[in-house]
Amino acid sequence: MDPSTDHPKKANILIVDDTIANLRLLSTMLETNGYMVYEASSGETALEIARVALPDIILLDVLMPGMDGYSVCRKIKYDASTLNIPVIFVSALDEQTDKVQGFAVGGVDYITKPFQAKEVLARVETHLTLRNLQRRLETQNQQLQQEIAERKRIEYALQRANEELEQRVKARTFELMTANEGLNSELQVRNRTEEALRKSQADKEELLAQVRKQEQQVREIMYTVPEGVVLLDDTGCIIQANPVAQADLEMLLGTKEGNTLQSLGEKTLAELFTPHPHDLWHDVVIKGRVFEVIARPTTMDAEKQRWVMVMRDVTREREIQSHSQQQERLAAVGQLAAGIAHDFNNILAVILLYTEMAIGTPDLPAKLRERLLTILQQSRRASDLIQQILDFSRRTMLERRHMDLLPFFKEQVKLLERTMPENIRIELSFKPGTYVVNADVTRMQQVIMNLAVNARDAMPGGGRLLIHLDRIDSKSAVECIACGKASAGDWITIQFTDTGTGIPAEILPHVFDPFFTTKEHGQGTGLGLSQVFGIIEKHDGHVNIHSSNETGTTFILYLPSLPVKRYTENETDTQSFIRGQRQTIMVVEDEPATRQALIEGLSLLNYKVVSASNGLETLTYIREHPKKVDLVLSDVVMPEMGGVALFQALLQAAPEIPVILMTGHPLHNELDNLLESGLTAWLMKPPRLKHLAKLIGETLSHGSTRQSKK
Repeated sequence: MDPSTDHPKKANILIVDDTIANLRLLSTMLETNGYMVYEASSGETALEIARVALPDIILLDVLMPGMDGYSVCRKIKYDASTLNIPVIFVSALDEQTDKVQGFAVGGVDYITKPFQAKEVLARVETHLTLRNLQRRLETQNQQLQQEIAERKRIEYALQRANEELEQRVKARTFELMTANEGLNSELQVRNRTEEALRKSQADKEELLAQVRKQEQQVREIMYTVPEGVVLLDDTGCIIQANPVAQADLEMLLGTKEGNTLQSLGEKTLAELFTPHPHDLWHDVVIKGRVFEVIARPTTMDAEKQRWVMVMRDVTREREIQSHSQQQERLAAVGQLAAGIAHDFNNILAVILLYTEMAIGTPDLPAKLRERLLTILQQSRRASDLIQQILDFSRRTMLERRHMDLLPFFKEQVKLLERTMPENIRIELSFKPGTYVVNADVTRMQQVIMNLAVNARDAMPGGGRLLIHLDRIDSKSAVECIACGKASAGDWITIQFTDTGTGIPAEILPHVFDPFFTTKEHGQGTGLGLSQVFGIIEKHDGHVNIHSSNETGTTFILYLPSLPVKRYTENETDTQSFIRGQRQTIMVVEDEPATRQALIEGLSLLNYKVVSASNGLETLTYIREHPKKVDLVLSDVVMPEMGGVALFQALLQAAPEIPVILMTGHPLHNELDNLLESGLTAWLMKPPRLKHLAKLIGETLSHGSTRQSKK
């Protein structure tokens, strides 16, 4: 096949990866797009295939047992038969030094795992296209050299023929009188010479047509490359640019073909013409967009130096990479936070239950009661802190109900007026009507307090905090600065506007990052605004922010609106303990101290209590004592058999027994789904004794009726 018409998608590609899953994934991806693929799971196999098959490009994993990717690439570049095969490294490593080492041994590009199909295909096609372009230019150059040499040979032959003709004409003219036959011979020679001249001219015109055709093919290839390609002379004059480069240069710099390019961003042309260490691409930032730029000379003749510069817009790629890394960090920290919260909730459950039991002791001395109340208050604060950690990790469970935000905010403003400094004036504004949402009251209080404290810190000399309630209809789409999404719907908006110093533009994108703070060490945890975003996100809402030095900062919260007809206030919680009637409760808890605290607390509430440390023990007891257990109160996370598996087993073995699950380790929507399957209720650890008494009492009073506590 003529290399000038070969298309990159007909290329042969060698994939080298010791991980079979990655090897098959890449093979399938490339074969689906028309490529022929060779596979190798080790460096030694890769070298053998490369020498025999001579693939058009090699995708090479870095980390492999035995011979790593760098060693394989080095051997490929030392072998004359495989020297010119482009090598693209594929690795989960994303450090600059790893990329530098890859380019140092001869790699042409670097793809970071986990890779995206579009990115892999785009990079492979780009390098195959560039290699085919190089091959074609080399082939065309060889053809031109051969044709020029042939032309010189013909011209030399013509010159010799002309000289010979002149000599023969002179000789034959001199002998004309005596040899007419000699004249005829000379005329034949002249006719042959003229025919050769005519053929030479035809060959020249055909050669020129071929050059023009090849030039058109090169232009078509250049214009189909998905990255910006610019041809420059040594002064920076733009000789030619493909459409991608033309659009970028004109939009960013106002330059086009014929103009002189002095610099790109902060990089001068001289810097771009100077090879980056280890042949890496230059990073260039122009008007907030990030480009990878590389320039290569097209000839070694200093007087006719020209440069090919490739510009690759990687702005979105960098944003996705940064967002992916942030999400991975959040997931890891969130998992750790949830695990820690589970252990702390068990500890606090014991403290709270025993403290509540102790406070209920008759004839308790006033001083001791005061101390116990202090313990209870501090334990609840610790429980709130754990909830804050869970909010940050996006793993908290909410107890949502229908509530009107207007009376709620009126009460909260009164509270803020008593707790905020006197030099800060708090105002609440709203349009007439109701503002009904499905929300967790405690979490909404945390949101208000966090934003109020944030506003207070922004106004050390005093100022005004304006809280405004409003509505947005379903025709409007809201923008969320934290999640980057736009959503349409009926929204209740809550605006917190302060007259403080404002937030610098470079800091604004990070204000919702966990542990990010501009305060001095020890003055803040950096969890407040992250918690706000976590709570609003769990309520299916969004967050936006506007800030400037002149007008201060405005946080805008969007919560889904509910129709007024769906709104009903929950009844006020009972102020006294609901006591049992000697019903039997099975307490299932693997933590001994927590189990004992629950046993004693329920005993004080006039229940008979039996216990088990896991689900298997519970099932054994119920089989041996049928009709003896009136309700099962079980932890979720336990060894051997947890609470969820126990509930599912009881649905088959004893469906008449109500089951309440307790959890200090949130399981996202799993428990909500169990409510639809017949779970009586679930509650978060540490449980309040009064809350637990109310829930158990209401459950037993309704017999086997299942209720959900949301």
